[in-house]
Amino acid sequence: MKIVPVEDIPKEMADVPLDNLNEIYITGKKMEAICLENKGIGISAAQVGIPWNFFIYCVYKKDFRYMVNCKYEPLTEEKFSGIEGCLSILDSNGSPRRFKVLRHKKIKVSGYEIVSDEKLHLEKFERAFTPSLESILIQHEIDHQEGVLISDIGEEVQVF
Repeated sequence: MKIVPVEDIPKEMADVPLDNLNEIYITGKKMEAICLENKGIGISAAQVGIPWNFFIYCVYKKDFRYMVNCKYEPLTEEKFSGIEGCLSILDSNGSPRRFKVLRHKKIKVSGYEIVSDEKLHLEKFERAFTPSLESILIQHEIDHQEGVLISDIGEEVQVF
């Protein structure tokens, strides 16, 4: 498994069948290794060529979260601006290019999370977010599932 070129990212995603959590979890672990190897904090299944509504992310040096069949909806039209990079959009040196992107200030996310405590299981996930790194990550990764890249919605900036 590896990050695929932008042109090979699947254009249409499907909800992940929930009948084999072990397979989803193993896929997530492989994605986690890729993310860590590339110094990333989130990656969508689309970025590794898998047409699933599935992504993982990690904030504040905590464990990765495995998010399945998630959607977000804006709770306000207000937006805020931030600088984002993406493991799928690299410069000639192999470093993520940076884009100034507008994100929704308040969103509601719903779907499922795979939890691995004593036994793998799904937990229904529904939560409102205000501006935060976690909110940006979730919007970024779900956008991948919708076929939207930061290069489509942002303006490239030079960061020194």
